[in-house]
Amino acid sequence: MTTFTDVFGGATIRPSQVSFREFTIAANTSLTSPGELSNGTDVAADIMSVTASSGSLTLRLPPGSEVGAGTPYLVKNAGANTFTLATSAGTTVASIASGEAWYVWCVDNSTTAGTWDAIEFGTGTSAASAAALAGAGLTALGSLLAQDAQIDTFNSNYTAGTGDRARALVWIGGSGTLALPVASTVGEGWFCYVRNSGSGTLTIDPDGAVTIDDSSSLVMNPGESLILITDGTEYYSIGYGRDAAYAFTLQSIDISGTGDYTLSAVQQNKTVYTLTGLLTGNRNLIVPTTAQQYWVANDTTGAFTLTVKTAAGSGVTVIQGQRAILYCDGTNVLDADTAGISTPVAIADGGTGATTASAARTNLGGTSVGVNVFTAASAAAARSAIGSTAVGDAIFIAGTAGSARGTLGSTAVGDALFTAVDAAAARTTLGLGSLATLSTIVSANITDGTIATADLGNDQVTYAKIQNVATNQRVLGRTSGAGGDVEELATSTILDWLGSTRGSILYRGASGWTILTPSTAGRVLTDNGVGADPTFSAVTLPAGTIIDRAFASYTAVTLITGITPWDDSIPQIGEGTEILSASITPKSATNRIRIRAQVFGARASGGDLSHSMHAHVNGGAAIAAVGMSLYDNNATLWPGILEWEYVPGSTSAQTITIRVGSATSTGFYLNGNSTGRKYGGVGACTLVLEEIKV
Repeated sequence: MTTFTDVFGGATIRPSQVSFREFTIAANTSLTSPGELSNGTDVAADIMSVTASSGSLTLRLPPGSEVGAGTPYLVKNAGANTFTLATSAGTTVASIASGEAWYVWCVDNSTTAGTWDAIEFGTGTSAASAAALAGAGLTALGSLLAQDAQIDTFNSNYTAGTGDRARALVWIGGSGTLALPVASTVGEGWFCYVRNSGSGTLTIDPDGAVTIDDSSSLVMNPGESLILITDGTEYYSIGYGRDAAYAFTLQSIDISGTGDYTLSAVQQNKTVYTLTGLLTGNRNLIVPTTAQQYWVANDTTGAFTLTVKTAAGSGVTVIQGQRAILYCDGTNVLDADTAGISTPVAIADGGTGATTASAARTNLGGTSVGVNVFTAASAAAARSAIGSTAVGDAIFIAGTAGSARGTLGSTAVGDALFTAVDAAAARTTLGLGSLATLSTIVSANITDGTIATADLGNDQVTYAKIQNVATNQRVLGRTSGAGGDVEELATSTILDWLGSTRGSILYRGASGWTILTPSTAGRVLTDNGVGADPTFSAVTLPAGTIIDRAFASYTAVTLITGITPWDDSIPQIGEGTEILSASITPKSATNRIRIRAQVFGARASGGDLSHSMHAHVNGGAAIAAVGMSLYDNNATLWPGILEWEYVPGSTSAQTITIRVGSATSTGFYLNGNSTGRKYGGVGACTLVLEEIKV
């Protein structure tokens, strides 16, 4: 029986074939396979030289069902215009530019159009078809691949999958959810574009415990867009476009505790921060060093401060129970509202110059007595505050004048004298005779050689008639108790009436002279201006001030033979030779310690050319090092200088040691050379430590 199957491989035997055709197409043209039933002139040849009379024309291959798998064609563009070579169904196989030659063949003829593959023939170089390479996110533009994104809209809850790679998913509904595929299933690099063009929120919900931007979900407001991408484990957003209408966000954080509280990545870049919790010590809220505004509400409890600052910069303290608008300039946190009233309000501005009632009373001139009267809980306590005795208190509250005189211990005579209606009645009560009525008393009227005090006229005793003052610079008064003679008092004794605390300062207050008692050591006396009392104030040093210093020197001329490897390892404490050591105890863990060390000397005759100097803190590995290569002879002196700063991180003592060494044991000299010391000891190796306030 006759068969058309090739015994060498089993493929259908091809009919007679046209070997070569050269033709021009003026319109889209479909080729047919040569055969008994072919009655057209546009038959396919093994080799075809084609000229397109205009651009954008398509030459279609024969149907796959008419040819056998493996049927090949070589197509060359002999014209100036690019044309498209496509399957009979119109699917692009290759875009053939002027002068290009493409070799195409049928891969599978089980469908009408068939499946075709192609490779470009060139001058010794082959090229892949852009159309054949195009996949998710890519499209063929001529012979080139270009990025592409298919836009799909949805208005109901949707679960994305592998096929949504590189697609743009546009939400056009109310509120809804976009569920993300399992990250490990779609694999690292899977991505899609998402935009909320709807009227409500769109929730991006990763699968299971997978997170997006370290959160369990992400809510997109209308008008917002982003790119979603996964590393095969978690999801991340890129270029999250936030609509300005929804940019104002609130974050509530419980910051209970003490010390630093650093905002996590999820907590950063919000607008309003409500801070709650029990503070057990002064608390710092550490924000990133990026330009951002912070509306802070301090709703914490506990008698400690809350300061908003960057890790290394300065900040602003927000008073408990109050609100503040702050901003970060990329280095420090600053108060955005400087036009308001700052506290305390000065007395000159109508305030008290204080933030507490106690300090206000003192600033307004209140003495200890006056303040005690002002704050007395009862009338009796007020009278006690002004020094009333039991008798004085009884007089003050006596119901009648007679009761008051009785409290004073008046006798019947004294009471009668006090209430006498005229002088004559008083004299009668006292039993005085006619002498009491004389206007002038002469010696004839004095019978006992003395004059009673009552008999002396007012302003009749002159200064010359009283006893002389025994000691210079004395004031007459009495300090030994009431009811005695006048005493000569030193100035110090009088001032001690106001206060006897050592270091007190006398000043005129609002209602009289008083003293300012000593404050905390190290504070300075501050003139608060006219109308205000002086105070002791704390000294605030500016940043950059050197607040402590240590020094050490090494003057001996010494041959150093200790070895420090000349390589890329960090020098250790056992390497080289220690020549300098000094200690400093930081006043603050966040201040900076500056190390400045310098050495000089010369290499030993025939000695190594490579030398180093390194600094160590508290016996640890070097924190700084400098190397020197000496190429002159051993008579030449060379300097070595090391300067470094670091943050101690604690207030514990910092012991800094300087060690020097060479690459080999032949060594080098310090403070001189092989002939001896130079500069008589005033040229020395030195170490200076400085603590710098930040």
